[in-house]
Amino acid sequence: MNRVTERLLLERWQTTFARLQQAVVEHIEENRKVYGKLGTDGRLLARCLQANATLYEGLDIYVEMRITANRLVILAAQSHHTLRLPQ
Repeated sequence: MNRVTERLLLERWQTTFARLQQAVVEHIEENRKVYGKLGTDGRLLARCLQANATLYEGLDIYVEMRITANRLVILAAQSHHTLRLPQ
């Protein structure tokens, strides 16, 4: 994670990358909905998942992620009300 991403998280969503990670983990641990990510051809992408995690009350964030060998990797995150974070 770089300083630009952290700065954008603070500016756009008033949060940190650590909180974004925590929100995604909480979403998964609470057995909330997680979906397979579809490619442009309509097929499921290998190990690529998507969900709408609650960052804080009033702000749900769409995230694309991969979970492998006990590791969560956030590939992209965006809100429907703000600009998408750089990938």
